[in-house]
Amino acid sequence: MKNKENQSRTKRFYDRGTGTWYEVSEEQYDKYDCWRNRFRKRRQRDGLCICPNNRWWVCDGICDGCEFAKEEYPVSLDYAIEEDGELRFYLPGYGDPSQNVEEIVLRKIEMEEMLEKLKEIMPEAFVIGRLRLEGLTDREIAARLGIPRNTMLSRLKAAKKRLQKNFPEFF
Repeated sequence: MKNKENQSRTKRFYDRGTGTWYEVSEEQYDKYDCWRNRFRKRRQRDGLCICPNNRWWVCDGICDGCEFAKEEYPVSLDYAIEEDGELRFYLPGYGDPSQNVEEIVLRKIEMEEMLEKLKEIMPEAFVIGRLRLEGLTDREIAARLGIPRNTMLSRLKAAKKRLQKNFPEFF
């Protein structure tokens, strides 16, 4: 009986900034909760979030000012940003005055070589990256590409393995 009562309750979001709860429709809740969990789990996997399981409801996807967020950014192709319509990737040491300029230039050249190799191995990886930046799920991306989701993921995994052999410092 108690479980049925819990399921029939209205859905609510917690606003960390104001400390208040807001009632929303089940459809709104499901859509936001799916996005929030995917975002939080990705950040946890990458070591950027240390939100404990008993505080998952606090996560609102805004990491600035969050007590569980880490400020460090790892070297990863997962952290691509779009600038001027082009994908740009995080380069360690870029803008850090303690870094040697030659090292930064060499890292940039290595990154460009790696991206060229990725274009050769799997040209659709860049399309997948752009669609992920737009917030699409893997299932939606695979549908746009016209291939099964597992096929897309296995191709990405194979491309990553090949890149890891040639460019281990980026993984």
